[in-house]
Amino acid sequence: MKRKLLIVDDEEGVRESLRVIFSDHYQVLTAAGGEEALALVSQERADAVLLDIIMPGMDGLEVLRRISALPSAPRVIMLTATKTIQTAVAAMKAGACDYVTKPFDIRELHLIVEKAIAEGGGGFLPQR
Repeated sequence: MKRKLLIVDDEEGVRESLRVIFSDHYQVLTAAGGEEALALVSQERADAVLLDIIMPGMDGLEVLRRISALPSAPRVIMLTATKTIQTAVAAMKAGACDYVTKPFDIRELHLIVEKAIAEGGGGFLPQR
């Protein structure tokens, strides 16, 4: 049975590209925004989440905080085009397991997702 990967990005092209890239290895779920992502996470047991930071409405950091508060939260990898130390630090403090800037290297992103899922062990409780 394939592990589940949730991809959250407001840009349809990014979501679709990532879905194609990961669909051979994972069952891929996609969400266009924070509310949709939270609804999916509450219905489906995702093993990892690729989460964009800058989105209209609820931003990725707020989505991350809410996902991290779940009893059996998936590992969350933040994706962003913004390369600021403050954003990276905020994401890691909020419970992200990694932070990747766009454009990303596909092989590196595969390794990051594999590592996140392996370290998750079927349920992740963020360290506070």
